[in-house]
Amino acid sequence: MDNPVLPAPVSAVRKSEGIGKVLSRFQGLAGLLIILGIALLASPRSSGGALIFLEPGNITDILRQVSEIGIISLGMTFVILTGGIDLSVGSALALSSSIAGLVLTRSANSSIAVAITAAIVCTTLL
Repeated sequence: MDNPVLPAPVSAVRKSEGIGKVLSRFQGLAGLLIILGIALLASPRSSGGALIFLEPGNITDILRQVSEIGIISLGMTFVILTGGIDLSVGSALALSSSIAGLVLTRSANSSIAVAITAAIVCTTLL
């Protein structure tokens, strides 16, 4: 009588597949943690010995600086997910920011609402 070859237990197969899936799922998080570690190691220290990178004022500045790019990236993500590729978003952002800055600095009585309106009109005509 031939001995049939029995397959590996289902739990063993699932565990080996599960580890690969878990590692690939957290690959981005691992990269983020590595970058955070490098930033902490390279961060200068204040006179009190605390890391300047972790001070609340610095974290607030970082969040303020990346918020504009984050909002644009979120919009681009939705455009790409729906099947369209629109590469003009970066140039539209640059144009609208420049127009708003020019209106705010060059005219004496302009408000933020006027600058935003001018930026939207110019970007729409693009």
